[in-house]
Amino acid sequence: MTSPLNPLKPLIQPLVLVVDDESELAELLATKLQTSGYRTQTCGRVTDAITKLNNQKFDCILLDLRLERGSGERVVDILRTDSNLPNHLTPILVMSGNLDAQIIGRLGSKISGVLVKPLDTQALLAKIQALIGLPSNEAGKAPTKSG
Repeated sequence: MTSPLNPLKPLIQPLVLVVDDESELAELLATKLQTSGYRTQTCGRVTDAITKLNNQKFDCILLDLRLERGSGERVVDILRTDSNLPNHLTPILVMSGNLDAQIIGRLGSKISGVLVKPLDTQALLAKIQALIGLPSNEAGKAPTKSG
């Protein structure tokens, strides 16, 4: 399938990385994003996030600040410090149930937005759409499965 605006350009759904050590929440967010037309990957540790971010380009990163084995702040610092990384400029939305003003202050312009848990999924989708646009199959519609 190709884009109607550019018949040579294939339609590719935006890819979002969800990083949260609460696996049930990560899966819930991934499912909501998928039914809205985005592709997703999830992980729960800083080391796993860094590995994924070093090996694949994402369109947006949804990142919990307080992870069981490390801080989301470290992921932000690594990405923004090394301009050779494929996700150096990828928009990052941080989320936390306990927002620390000092951490948010340190992150400043390194991040694209802050979300407070519990998350309002409509606000989450609106922020992602504002950052990276609507999925090619129209937001709110589940991707069709071929098979």
